[in-house]
Amino acid sequence: MSTKEVSAFITKLLCRSRGCMEYSELHRAVRQRYSLSDQDLLAFLGDTSRFIVTGDSSQSGVAGPQPGAASRVIAKTSVRLCQMHECDGRACQNLHLCKYLVCGQCGRGKKCKYSHKVHSSHNSNILTEEGLQDLDQLELFQLLLQNDNWLLPDICSHYNLGSDKHGSCTYKKKCFKLHICKFFLQGDCIFANNCRRAHRFDESSIMILEKRCFKVDLNSQRVLYEIYKNRFMITADFEKAAGKSFCVIPGPLKCEGAKTWTVYGFPRTGLGNPSLKDALMLAVFLSSFPVFIFGSHVHLQKVGGLNHHHPP
Repeated sequence: MSTKEVSAFITKLLCRSRGCMEYSELHRAVRQRYSLSDQDLLAFLGDTSRFIVTGDSSQSGVAGPQPGAASRVIAKTSVRLCQMHECDGRACQNLHLCKYLVCGQCGRGKKCKYSHKVHSSHNSNILTEEGLQDLDQLELFQLLLQNDNWLLPDICSHYNLGSDKHGSCTYKKKCFKLHICKFFLQGDCIFANNCRRAHRFDESSIMILEKRCFKVDLNSQRVLYEIYKNRFMITADFEKAAGKSFCVIPGPLKCEGAKTWTVYGFPRTGLGNPSLKDALMLAVFLSSFPVFIFGSHVHLQKVGGLNHHHPP
């Protein structure tokens, strides 16, 4: 039993389960195949180039991930598709595959000038080097979709700001990005059914997805929600490693009828405080909220009313 073998098996389990599993479920599945202690499994999951453990209850002085009750494990990779129109492959470290094939359906068939051979000589060398050679086609595509940002259309950040029907997006229905609540996709929209932002792909978003060759029906929408959620978690992990984080945590009530959020993720000064520019920009977007800066946190207090503004 080698390290590469176990890591490859864990990756395959995750990609078979839409790229993500609850830690407890993964723990049981791995233990059925390998006699690993909890510490050994955590050591494998500590490979941040391949896995992300969310809901981590790490304590200072404890090395590696420390999964909590609600922890999930997400498959991660640095492998990407080659974006060049013509590439001889000699120095290319990216997969040579048709992106429409990866997204679900290439309508060009034999006329497509991009490779549909997942296990070509070029691709096989890359997959073997990355320990992904045991993934079948659907498992590999799942891994690529949640890691390669070139494949999926972006969520419109401007749509998620402001009080207008289309947020602060000036393109409105002509926007080439998806108009959907990003907090819904992240699984943490505190407004639920009262949210002013869409909690499903509308007609415009479906058209954008279908242009990327995604087949959008009720079942595939659920799969896409999961892919976007995984992608958000992978992006958040990258930002965290860079010294940023973008989570919104409900805080204590400050007064009757008020709710407070602590927002992380602003570029810090050398003293660890948010820059004044970022605080002012936030105040413009969230004009309904009094803004209080305490140390390295920005506190937003919503006092009554139903004005709907999401933090950026």
